[in-house]
Order: sequence, then structure tokens, then C-alpha cells
Amino acid sequence: MVTKRERIISRRALLGGFGATLALPFLEGLGGKTLAAGLKGKDPARFACFYIPGAISQYKWFPEDTGTDYTIAPSHKPLTHHRDHFSVLTGLSHIKGRISGHVHPYSWLTGHNINLIPGTKTNTISVDQVAAKHLGPTYLNSLVLSWTNGVGTTTLSRNSLGVDIPATADYRKVFERLFPPADRAEIKKKQERLALNRSILDTAMGNVKDVKRKLGRIDLERIDQYLHSVREVEKRLIQKEAILGDGRPKFD
Repeated sequence: MVTKRERIISRRALLGGFGATLALPFLEGLGGKTLAAGLKGKDPARFACFYIPGAISQYKWFPEDTGTDYTIAPSHKPLTHHRDHFSVLTGLSHIKGRISGHVHPYSWLTGHNINLIPGTKTNTISVDQVAAKHLGPTYLNSLVLSWTNGVGTTTLSRNSLGVDIPATADYRKVFERLFPPADRAEIKKKQERLALNRSILDTAMGNVKDVKRKLGRIDLERIDQYLHSVREVEKRLIQKEAILGDGRPKFD
């Protein structure tokens, strides 16, 4: 049985591994070549999650019968010509993740009871991020969109530590992420910005190493979350650098 103390020690040891990795250039032996190669050569699988916060009418959403010849429900009438390409699932429930009806965005993609530990909110990785890890690497591993920028009930996505991934509602920025610049001057400007971001990450890592020795257990766990986020940012920078020279991706 792994005790709480053993878990913390293990996570602290992991911090050192992250720090060593981030302090070095991203080497092919550490996955850089795989990430770059994965961006070319094959069509990526797609996985999308759309959340309806106001719920749905069960009588208009779920079919009354089953089987391939089921009678399509009123809510799906516009999709009648595509009925062979989608399924309507029933009987699903987050039994262990049931919480107030007003905070379902926290657990909709995780199935986790965020109030499991009294006095604090905890969570786990969301299924969209699990899919992104297993279906990637792609040009963009994941896009977290919402009606407004932010975390909490504004986002549906959580990373592998259960930390909220900020959603964006700035669709100009989303467009720029989907369609990188084709102009050489713009590409150079983007490359310079990526280099600056790398420099900022290196500086941040240096600062973390300086203060880590002085922190208690709770703060060390917070640093663990911070370093994990930094690591994810670096992965995204690597992918952006890999595709900048190839121009815009092809879309169907």
C-alpha cells in the first residue's frame, strides 16, 4: 500500500525529473523527433465534446425504440440524413461524480466527485485530454473553447493533475492558431516569439529551483502542478516550431 508520505516523496522526485528535462534542449531521444514526425503523413482522428448547460428534453432527445431502424427523436430531425453516422446512448450516469446541478462542468468529462475531500475541490484528467494524448500528436492536440475566457465552470477540460485548462472565447486567436502565417516575415516573427517563450520558461524553471528547497508539502504539490503546466506549454512550443516551416496545414 502506498502511503500519503510516499506519494509526496515520489512527486518531489518527479519534480527533479521535470526540471532536468526542461533545463535541456528537447532531444530526439526524449520524444522531440516523434512529436515532429507525428504531425505529418496521416489524417488525425477527431474527438469533440459539446456541453449543453441548460440540459435537454429527454422526451425529444432519446428515441422511443432501439435498433438500427429506431424512430429518430425530434431533437435529431435535422440529422436524419446522417443517422447512419451517429449513435444515441442512454443509461449513462456519473454515479460517483454526482454533485450540485449547477457545477456539472467540473465533472462532466471526468466523472469525479470534486467534493470528495472536505474543504477542497479535487479533480482528475478529463476524457478529451486523455483522447488528445492517445490520438496525438497532431497539429493542435486540443482546443478548449467556451462562451468566455477562464477556468472553473467556464471550462470542461482538466489536465492529468486535475487542474483546469483555461478555455478561450477569443476566436481571432483561435483562427491564428488554426491557420499559421504563410508570409515569411510573419513566420520569422512567430519564430522569434516562440524563442522568447522558451527563454521565459527557462527563467521560470530557474526561479522554481531556487525556492523549492524552502517550501512545505502543500506548496510543493502546487509547484508540482505548476511544473506540469510548464511542461505542457513546452510541448506545445515544440509542436508549433515543427509546423511553422511547413506552412498552413491542409483541411478537408
